[in-house]
Amino acid sequence: MVLAAVLIVLGQFLTAGAVVLWGRAQIRAKEKEIREQILQFVTAPEPGQISPLGELTELVAARFANQIVSQLKAQLYAARSHEAKQEGLLQQDILLDSATQQSPLLGLLAGAFPSVTKRIAKNPTALPALMSLIQKMGSGGQLPLFGPGSNGSDSSGASGSVADRIRRKG
Repeated sequence: MVLAAVLIVLGQFLTAGAVVLWGRAQIRAKEKEIREQILQFVTAPEPGQISPLGELTELVAARFANQIVSQLKAQLYAARSHEAKQEGLLQQDILLDSATQQSPLLGLLAGAFPSVTKRIAKNPTALPALMSLIQKMGSGGQLPLFGPGSNGSDSSGASGSVADRIRRKG
């Protein structure tokens, strides 16, 4: 009976040893398979071709480069926009200051009508027309509200009553 127990224990040790040896063989086979797959991924299939790792690296680098370029463009456009806005505000301030120096009434109008100031800042050639309107106001003439011919003025912009206009034409 002791001999049978010893044989059973010895059989279990042998079985455990065989399982360990089989497990080690399986591990070595998997290690070899993994090494081959890594080598295949890292090395080029043929000379002059790019390995799969090289292709992946190029794709990742291109993606990062595109992201960097997009961010730089956005920052440059924002900076340009900010500069343009600041430049426009400076032009508007210069216009308002020069208008105030030329005519206090023009300065008052520019301060009271910001849309007129903006329009003149965008189109400085409109300043003489505004000066002409101010001179008409200063000489007692009426300003046309909706362009030439409206509010009692003829097509030349002259103001007056209907009788005055008939006399001038006749």
